[in-house]
Amino acid sequence: MLKLFIDADNELDESVETDNTYITLAVYEPYDLDADPDHMISHSPPPDRNPEGYTNYSCDGYQFSVQPTSGQNYWGAIGLLSTSSTSNYNLRLHDDYTGSTHGFEDWIIRSNSGGDGEIEIIGINRRQSGVATWWTGVVQASNTPYTSTYSIHRALSGSPLNVPNSGTSGSIPASAIVAIKEIYIDSSDIGSYWRFLVTPSGGDIGLAMINRTEQYFSLNSAITGTWVNNAGTDSLEYFDFKPTASGYYGLLIYKPDSSELIHTINLNLIIELSPSNLTSFAQTGWTAPIVARSSTGCTLNSCLVTATLPGGTGTTYVNSTNINEGPLDINTGFQIRYLLDDTTLEEGTFTSLDADAIALDYNNPLAQPIKGGRHTLGMFIDANDNYNESNETDNTYYAQYVWSPKLLSDNIPYSSSAPPDRDTAGAIDFNCDGYAFVVENDGDEKYWGAVGILPSTGTANYDLRLHDDYTGATQGFETVLKSSNSSTAGGVDIIGANRNISSTINWFAGVIQGSTTPSTSTYTICKDASGFKVPLPVTGRVGSIPTNGIVSIEEILIESTDENRVFRFMVTPSGGDIGIALIDYSVEYFRLGDAIPGTKVDSGGTNVAEQFDFIPTHYGYYALLIYKPDYSELANNRT
Repeated sequence: MLKLFIDADNELDESVETDNTYITLAVYEPYDLDADPDHMISHSPPPDRNPEGYTNYSCDGYQFSVQPTSGQNYWGAIGLLSTSSTSNYNLRLHDDYTGSTHGFEDWIIRSNSGGDGEIEIIGINRRQSGVATWWTGVVQASNTPYTSTYSIHRALSGSPLNVPNSGTSGSIPASAIVAIKEIYIDSSDIGSYWRFLVTPSGGDIGLAMINRTEQYFSLNSAITGTWVNNAGTDSLEYFDFKPTASGYYGLLIYKPDSSELIHTINLNLIIELSPSNLTSFAQTGWTAPIVARSSTGCTLNSCLVTATLPGGTGTTYVNSTNINEGPLDINTGFQIRYLLDDTTLEEGTFTSLDADAIALDYNNPLAQPIKGGRHTLGMFIDANDNYNESNETDNTYYAQYVWSPKLLSDNIPYSSSAPPDRDTAGAIDFNCDGYAFVVENDGDEKYWGAVGILPSTGTANYDLRLHDDYTGATQGFETVLKSSNSSTAGGVDIIGANRNISSTINWFAGVIQGSTTPSTSTYTICKDASGFKVPLPVTGRVGSIPTNGIVSIEEILIESTDENRVFRFMVTPSGGDIGIALIDYSVEYFRLGDAIPGTKVDSGGTNVAEQFDFIPTHYGYYALLIYKPDYSELANNRT
């Protein structure tokens, strides 16, 4: 912007002091990078991009041409680097320069992906564009101008390089920024993975492949997966690319930041068939690439998960399919590792696998039973990394299945190893140990049922969840009706159901880790059902919680004549400590934390009575929970 300031030093006392400036746009002839012997220049920083009176950003302007000749120069690239790691300038491509009053207004594409001191690139593909002469503007990257100098460089492609290529040398000289290679991919190259490898000597480089269909481009235009700068100084950079169409592509090789500007970097480019890729394969007729079954019977064309899976006892058969996507045969042995909740079950070895062939492992009996509940079955292909694949990120596959839950019987404690890590790789819903329990009235008894768990140590914390959704191997332990997770490490958790309200008979309990850091201690789980209804008032009623038992549940009958009266519930233990809690008549299912406020107490200590006062406002069938509060009481027999 040009600015005229009349009476700039304010020497005259004017009647109007606000009309002394005049600002106009001026477009100066851009510097011609084609005419420069080295096609590059170092320059002072570009102007403030938004000065007073601006309508378009102010910029430094350059001209360049991409003029094919003798089968060369079809691709052109402009690279920009600040000479300092603390300055940031952007590049813009224009086609609108006509003279002193018009140009560098509407940009076609811009490169602004780099941070301070990092590379910016724009360019042209004359295989797609009919325009030879272009202009580029260098602008400040922010409204607060940077002050460092910068270098700008134009590069053109040479003769097209065919695929494969056994080795092409080149260099990016000191103060230069970018090299561009034209790559020809013919119809016979389509569908194969090709590895583009560039080894630098003298510095660090980055790579990016531009699609054949682009007329103009920036680094952001790179084909997905081909923009790489990972290895560091004098270290090989590479990417794998599977073309889907023949044509002429552009390969950018560039200095990634200002620290490389002073270096001359020699290059060697090799294009070769990528190593093959091993990955899971969804075979037609299979439930998934990994299938659990309760029996044999799988074939290459048919393998469906069985209706149920044997939890706790019985044999689970695991089946899997994975594929060598090519392009090469694999003659190196590799392992398939099966995992359950991120714990290794076993490994099997394939000694070789032809290109496009399927590795089939079926009707494979696991050596150990799997506990009932929801678990994540995983497959890790080439688990020991024996074969260098073109893609090392797609070697795992996970599927969640549900093994049949263990049925809990009244007052028969069951001890188990720790539940699985709850959120392992591939888990959709939390992994858990699964149990079934029945709440079915028998005459006037068993209208209430409760399930409690206690860990065997004071450092373990497991939670208990109530479900009603188990149907078989593919559904269950997903929808959480209640979660008892109020206790700290070593404490009790309880869930249950009320058949006075609910019509459901079959219920399911899931035991999960209480946090994302798994505990390893064992735990005990036990179920109890209520007996005959206990009317109020009552005295001298006797019961017990056996060794390794956890909870006792009593059904309390409160009649309409009991409403608005004060009742004191007192339970005196012999043989240890207890807690008590009263559950409202109206609930369909519950957790310990649902106790009526003021009725959950555990303050007395060993062999000391626990009590609370309760004023019922509605008649009904309530439940009184009597329970062991923590792991230290588990082995005690309570009377």
